[in-house]
Amino acid sequence: MFLSFLELNNFRNIPSQGINFARGITVLWGENGGGKTNILESAYVLSYLRPLRRGGISQLVRHGESESFIRGRVLCGDEETRLGVHLRRGGKITPHRQNEKADSFREYAGGLLSVAFVPDNVRELFGPPQGRRRLLDQSAAMVRPLHVDVLLEFLRCLRHRNRLLFLIREGRAKESLLDSFDGEFCRLSTELAKRRKSVVSNIRRYFDLFYENIDGTGGTSLQEDIGFDEEALASAREQDIVKGTSTYGPHRDDFTILLNGRDGRFYASQGRKRILSIAFRLSQAMLLRDLTGHKPVLLLDDVTSEIDSGRRGRLLKILEEMAFQTVITSTEAEIVRKGFSHEIRALQVQNGAIM
Repeated sequence: MFLSFLELNNFRNIPSQGINFARGITVLWGENGGGKTNILESAYVLSYLRPLRRGGISQLVRHGESESFIRGRVLCGDEETRLGVHLRRGGKITPHRQNEKADSFREYAGGLLSVAFVPDNVRELFGPPQGRRRLLDQSAAMVRPLHVDVLLEFLRCLRHRNRLLFLIREGRAKESLLDSFDGEFCRLSTELAKRRKSVVSNIRRYFDLFYENIDGTGGTSLQEDIGFDEEALASAREQDIVKGTSTYGPHRDDFTILLNGRDGRFYASQGRKRILSIAFRLSQAMLLRDLTGHKPVLLLDDVTSEIDSGRRGRLLKILEEMAFQTVITSTEAEIVRKGFSHEIRALQVQNGAIM
């Protein structure tokens, strides 16, 4: 899969810009705040119709403007896919595929597969459990867009069940009403747990090897606490009623990254957490390749900072050997350029424009 052209209008700090990308590695370089990450984010929005960083759709629209457009051309074999996204400051987003409006993400998805790393991913991977659940669901949705529908159905069912538990605790509803909710809750929970376990299993195949090849040491593993059992839900019912909320289910799923058998959240240094996060994203890219048959575009923001020259060199060598189309942002193009054995394309970004 090859993102050949990207056009932006009123996206973040970029008034208007067209970019032709190389098939191999492109470095967007320049001072901080120039717009490098914004270009990266626009490609991610074109893939998944959501921001790469924190904030809503309105924040993607350039200050003082009411709307923004992203357009792209993607080559996959001999087939070209034209994608477009119309963003409005009120938060509305309208996607187009082959110049026709797509009524849902399911209709739109798959035109551009990408995997992104931004520094905030470190917090997502090593912060509260909901960040790690989000990573699993994002991974599952990249491969099967229908996963979004299953997740939304589950969350809706969970809200209704929690409301009923609260009413039962307050004496305003009968416990027998739970039986009608729990059948659907079990069905959705089983499906969600199955999909998340599959993601962990596929990422686990590559994760330790990527980390070892970047860091120079091994000893990592993924320990999951994911699964669903109907008997366990039944056993938790009394406690659920006492607390007025569901204490068991996929909303409690989690996984832990172990480093030499110890929880990486507490024992890994900040530098190693960054490398572990990069290794997770590269593993995610391999999962996409294996399950879709297409290499996703790698969008790597500031990926070479805060790691020493040895680890940086090993990371860049891995990216070269993977041979995925890759877009990297950096404040210093020469540092990145020296890490590759062949010529790469470097584009300077300044004040929201390619120089």
